[in-house]
Amino acid sequence: MKTILVRLSGDVTYRKRKSRLLFERLVLRNIKEALKKEGLNAKVKWEFSRILIEGEINNLDFLKRIFGISSFSPSIKIDFKTLDDLSEKIKEIYKERVKNKTFAIRCSRVGKHEFNSLQAAEAIGSKIYPFSAGVNLENPDLEINVEIRGNKAFVFEEKIKGAEGLPLGSGDKLLSLFSGGFDSPVASWYIAKRGCPVDFIHFSMGSLNDVREVFLVAKFLSDNWFYGHKAKFYVVKFHSIIKEIMKSLEPKIWQVALRRAMYLASEKIALEKGYESLITGESIAQATSQTIRNIRAAEEGISLPILRPLIGLDKREIIEISKRIGTYDLSLKVEELCAIAIGPLTPRVDLNKFRYDFAKIEKSIEEALKSLIEVSLDKSKEEIEDLFKEEEFTISFIPIDAVVVNLMPEKI
Repeated sequence: MKTILVRLSGDVTYRKRKSRLLFERLVLRNIKEALKKEGLNAKVKWEFSRILIEGEINNLDFLKRIFGISSFSPSIKIDFKTLDDLSEKIKEIYKERVKNKTFAIRCSRVGKHEFNSLQAAEAIGSKIYPFSAGVNLENPDLEINVEIRGNKAFVFEEKIKGAEGLPLGSGDKLLSLFSGGFDSPVASWYIAKRGCPVDFIHFSMGSLNDVREVFLVAKFLSDNWFYGHKAKFYVVKFHSIIKEIMKSLEPKIWQVALRRAMYLASEKIALEKGYESLITGESIAQATSQTIRNIRAAEEGISLPILRPLIGLDKREIIEISKRIGTYDLSLKVEELCAIAIGPLTPRVDLNKFRYDFAKIEKSIEEALKSLIEVSLDKSKEEIEDLFKEEEFTISFIPIDAVVVNLMPEKI
């Protein structure tokens, strides 16, 4: 039976003892949750600065997606009494495998022993040497790693990189303004990597039918990265706000006004439900509504911090990260459906005039919040098909210069 040797991230191990133990146990909890979610049967044991997983597990990819793990190695566990005993047992494992190959022994040690790490490496190497093509410490054909912990040793050949970061659950819960495009999932992922449980709020610009693709992006993050957190997904119907903005305000500030309306609505929900901060996927000047002046105008007076982990990244960098974390293909299916998102926009709104103009539509935000829907992300795809099914015919997007011809029959 293989033993998976799990190493913890520097964010965990560099803490003072009390915090370190708490964070290590959170990683342990999240590994157990991941095993359960993946339908895998294995024993999980905690040792100081290490976690051991014992079982016949063929696919270890889920371990790459647990925050707080630096790396992990499929290993062979060996119980031993003396250094010679250990060396003999490792020789039996490798004497056939090192034929016609150069090798190197890398040894580390925890606990009290009558030998140090270098002496252990030399003893093990001397047993294997007669069966090999020699020792090559710089570029060996086969690198044999031995981690000795007390009277046990773990022998492995590779270190598989983990997600690093802080274990999910070590930070405060936060609310992500979530469009489902490339930016907001990556922003949510970055904050979760810092240990904060993330829930999602989406503002529906048209039919609820269009929310399904957005939900699936959030669900992917929850299912594949948020082990240890049962994420929630909120939806607010915002078409009435869009109507008010387009009716009451000049087009050049529409997008900034919409962004501010989202901030205010999100803040109210966050305060009511106990979130400590908001998250957005904004990047400086990625769009005209995201210039520093326009961000300043949109967030003025918001009492909660607004975290922007992508603020210095460009679109190419964000898309590359979305591919790495697995949200890219799902985000491709999410369409921008809001007519406000087109047309000329000022890069520097007049702050005083913006405050005055926005006051005309601010009261309508309370009314929009009455449409709030809360959904658990553990819903199946079939369940959400019914949940976000809107029978009423809705046109989600009409280009600003389009000609609309009504061919629907008149009601009798």
